[in-house]
Amino acid sequence: MRIAMFDQMENPGVSLGEFYRNHLKMIQTADSAGFWCYFKSEHHVSPLDVAPSTNVWLTVVAHATTSIRIGSLVYLLPFHHPLRLVEEVAILDHLSGGRVEMGVGRGIAPPEHQMWHLDAAKARQTYTESLVVMRAAMALEGDDRLSLDTANWSFDHVPIEIRPLQRPHPPIWYPGNLAHAAEMGFNTVVGGSAEVAPSAVAAFRKMRAESAVRLDVEPSIGGAIRVYLAENEADAVATARRSWTPFAARISRVFAEAGITELPNDPAAGGDFDAAVGRGLVLAGTPQQLSDRLRQLAAAGIDPAILNFSWGDLSHDDVMGSLRLFIEAVMPAAVRFGEAA
Repeated sequence: MRIAMFDQMENPGVSLGEFYRNHLKMIQTADSAGFWCYFKSEHHVSPLDVAPSTNVWLTVVAHATTSIRIGSLVYLLPFHHPLRLVEEVAILDHLSGGRVEMGVGRGIAPPEHQMWHLDAAKARQTYTESLVVMRAAMALEGDDRLSLDTANWSFDHVPIEIRPLQRPHPPIWYPGNLAHAAEMGFNTVVGGSAEVAPSAVAAFRKMRAESAVRLDVEPSIGGAIRVYLAENEADAVATARRSWTPFAARISRVFAEAGITELPNDPAAGGDFDAAVGRGLVLAGTPQQLSDRLRQLAAAGIDPAILNFSWGDLSHDDVMGSLRLFIEAVMPAAVRFGEAA
């Protein structure tokens, strides 16, 4: 089982400079330990993300690491000009030596679109057309130029001078919609519930068998979990419970200010920590408890495990202590989970 790290870049209340340095230390620790990938989300005008310029941050990460793959989860395509994003991803792919994973999506927060004067009602169409443009531009070979027309974009014989190192483009991820990911042949992500994972994997594989998109290697299905580890379960739960409240407040604020009380696929379970635990959204406990969960997920066909160590108001010391426990007590066995499957 591959081990990945997910990061939303929530600031627990320190200066931005200190926060960025702390997160680089966290990522470098994961890189040295053999983590497969570091994924970062993208949010705007939200306390959930104090590094909303994903490629600026990932460029820093690329230079600070040696082997860990780096990726978006996801680029919010309505917020980007597709050719500009093609150029940035291509630069990042070359700078990192071909380590980029490319998550794409349209975003789940209409208020973020509205505050940028974007039409949230057109987000799906913008996503679809932008992705068509990006894939066409990245796949060009030799002296070929981009000529393409969609409802919102028109390109006539445009030279694409910078193309990704990985051909025709970095691996694509689309979380949150199994049907779309399966139809397109994209990697995807589901919640890290041991109860839900088997049915989600089975549904995805069935939809993949029905898709017209044939691939040499079938897409991956990652399982995402927020984690906090301690030697003692009671201590882990107490710390995680305390940190869940600010996490839920940050993720809901932009919705609340727009008068939206029901969050789509709410990853904070309405701020109810116990409900989140029950749904498999967060695991607060001992290394053995997380190891048991990962073993179950691997048996269901989940790979990679995508773990968020830094969330809510967890301090840097909290995060690093939890991460080191994982590296020392969970990871040596976890990377072998699923080998016989």
